[in-house]
Amino acid sequence: RLTKTSAASGSTAISDGCKIVQTPAIAFAVSALSSDSRTGFDFSEIARSALAASGGPLDTRLDVVEAALAPKMKAAIDGIRADFPKVYETFRKGKVGEAVFAAWEDGHPVLIEEDWQIAPDGSIGHERFRATEDQNLLMIGSGADAILRYVNLNDDWWKAPAPQALERLIRAAIDDAAATHADDVGGEIAILAVDASGQKWLRAGKCADTAAR
Repeated sequence: RLTKTSAASGSTAISDGCKIVQTPAIAFAVSALSSDSRTGFDFSEIARSALAASGGPLDTRLDVVEAALAPKMKAAIDGIRADFPKVYETFRKGKVGEAVFAAWEDGHPVLIEEDWQIAPDGSIGHERFRATEDQNLLMIGSGADAILRYVNLNDDWWKAPAPQALERLIRAAIDDAAATHADDVGGEIAILAVDASGQKWLRAGKCADTAAR
């Protein structure tokens, strides 16, 4: 689920849009500060354009994405700090943004997480995490605590076929949100598979309109 908060009114509007973004070779999903209407910051569009203008392996292409995002993300955060200090404090204590990029290279999957945080001096710090054979499940957004609890209680969750196993993790977060009355997790589950044959929706959910384009 993609949620957007109106800082002016403090209300939360739940979007029915798709959180997963597709490009010809790379798919990604972004959480936290995905857009800012005041400065025109739009993570998905900036990243999409940067990927289209870059080449080579995913690691190299993400260098281009980072360079394109950095000044616009800083401008958005500076604007939020000036206009909505409470919202800025929320970002300062957590993450400004986090995204997962997926591709298929040289006969194997590549999965990279990118995180952005506000440094003590007000600048935007950045970290990159590459999935490995031992650590290949990357989680962004809300519901991670519920997923970890589910994994600890169901140590054989991974034995099911991958789509079903992953859906169980997401469903655990949704069920936990319903039980605790959280409004930032939920909605239809969408599953996009990336393999040697390209990208294929196993379940489009709210991404059906995007998939059609």
